[in-house]
Amino acid sequence: MVEERLISEKRVTRWQLQEIQKLFEIMNVDKTGELSLNDIGFMMQHISKGYSYEYEDLQVIMQNIGSTTKGAASWTEFLTSISIV
Repeated sequence: MVEERLISEKRVTRWQLQEIQKLFEIMNVDKTGELSLNDIGFMMQHISKGYSYEYEDLQVIMQNIGSTTKGAASWTEFLTSISIV
């Protein structure tokens, strides 16, 4: 499991992992269990105080998260992408 590997490699603590999961759940506006382009767009618009992102911008963000061609990022894809930082 990705979570246990990241903890054993000391890349995140259990507390950090719980906080990251809370963030994922907040960002998952449509509650599908995956971050969609709509979820990412909503979050980006919210944190950038109303700036509207183009579809292409959101696709680049999704690609950076590591989303597969299905257009949504799973918890594992999201966790893997941010744990690199």
